[in-house]
Amino acid sequence: MEELSKKDILSLIGENLTTVRHQYYKGFDEGTDLEEMPIDPSHREWPKRGEAPDPDKPNKRTKQLKKWERLYALDDNDKVVEHVGWYGRNPETNESVPIIFTCEWDELTQKYPNLVPQLKEKFGNVNLVEKLCINDKPRGELDKLGIKPIPGSDEVVKVTQTQYRPGYDEESGEYKTRSSREKSNRTLNKIIGDSLEKDDEFKNALKKYSLPQIIVTSGPDANKHRNRHSTNTNEEVLFQTHNINTHETQDSFFKFTTDNIKARNPEELQVKKDKSLRRLYNNQYRRWSKSRFTSTSGYGKTPVLKLDSGDFPNDEKFEVMVSSDVKIRGMASAKNDEGAVTEWTWTATYLVEYAKKKPIDRIARKLVNDVEIDETVKVELSEPKIFDGKESEDTGDNHPMSDVNIVEGLKQLLSNFKEQIINPKQKAQSIRRAMASIADKEGALNESKKNKK
Repeated sequence: MEELSKKDILSLIGENLTTVRHQYYKGFDEGTDLEEMPIDPSHREWPKRGEAPDPDKPNKRTKQLKKWERLYALDDNDKVVEHVGWYGRNPETNESVPIIFTCEWDELTQKYPNLVPQLKEKFGNVNLVEKLCINDKPRGELDKLGIKPIPGSDEVVKVTQTQYRPGYDEESGEYKTRSSREKSNRTLNKIIGDSLEKDDEFKNALKKYSLPQIIVTSGPDANKHRNRHSTNTNEEVLFQTHNINTHETQDSFFKFTTDNIKARNPEELQVKKDKSLRRLYNNQYRRWSKSRFTSTSGYGKTPVLKLDSGDFPNDEKFEVMVSSDVKIRGMASAKNDEGAVTEWTWTATYLVEYAKKKPIDRIARKLVNDVEIDETVKVELSEPKIFDGKESEDTGDNHPMSDVNIVEGLKQLLSNFKEQIINPKQKAQSIRRAMASIADKEGALNESKKNKK
């Protein structure tokens, strides 16, 4: 066998890292070569010559001011650095209004601490919209977005007289009632919250089996755990929430689990700090994995704010992650010839996954499905109904969550779901989860010892 010199080896490595591949190279495999791919990685409307667009400059062709214009952060030379928001237009005064979408507010202000003061100096104030992300181009009028003051500010943002309440009628001079969708969503959240967050027996079962708490409405950071883009219409409602618990070492995970199993009093049960994943419900990414929790240095940056694609903060070190996801969906499952709903189906899915990092590894290789629960409840309506909520302008009270049969079906679904969690079989599952962690660690240590010999 011919011996290769150091120069030969470096040459071969260099060839395989370029576009000139060896004869057995099969080509680019998108499924494996790219772990994560942003759907829109580039700025489609990046300004020419690196100059930020002037929101008060009329269009050359139409001679009109744009309803929406991109807002960019600038460097010390006033050159475009990054797309960070939008300029809207006040429909009353026709003035430009800078808007920052707050899905990544903390990271944005840390990265560009002078951005907000500069905008306030030039335009008088800065506005926020919580429900959208930066790449989502706004549609419609400015006063339909739900403008809010910046966090920690007492200033009152006045864009139009209709900004804080929906459906202002210019002719009558009165405000309309809340939309049917909002009423339906409020009822849905209350029923789920009352069932899952106010049931001490259920919450203690989650603690005893070392499962993350299910967050619906409680706590100041509840929205971080929820899918705020869930569907809510006249024929479908959707609720999603997630939570993450992390453990510093596999040994501490094992001890945490066994201590909770042995605890006889609810007061003795330990609870880990709730954590959320910022990009779990973000449609800007695909092939994104929540198992990237031990090291983010090798996964690149997000296209807009250049955040770590691994999502978790770099300063947190842990070896075990336990993740829970809850999805509750209600859908019209049968209609009559006139299109009225005659049957409604509720489904609840609950998935617990855990990822472990061996002491000799730098990353978690995969997520392991640990607990899977699927529940279904079908409801026959007492009479065929056509519900409000198909259109966003609907304000009637006849939405799906106003039907007593549909509501009772949801309550039954939640009761069945909780019985599955409280079931003692979850005790054995939690012990297996902890034991598997120790088994992995011992196997890794034995392998490490063999390699050193």
